[in-house]
Amino acid sequence: MQAGFVSRSPIARNVYSEIPPKVEYELSEIGHKLQNVLAALEVWGNEHIGYLKKRNGTSTCSR
Repeated sequence: MQAGFVSRSPIARNVYSEIPPKVEYELSEIGHKLQNVLAALEVWGNEHIGYLKKRNGTSTCSR
């Protein structure tokens, strides 16, 4: 793992010097602080998915 890696983004990228190459992603400290915001956005999306599908003329939500 990269020594002393500090992320300023919500996603931390950890690179390991291995073969085959290995990279892991996780929420950084600042990313964990966004969890409540993301959870609220998920709730809003679930409450309004019918409206959004109808407005966009789609029957399924693409992920």
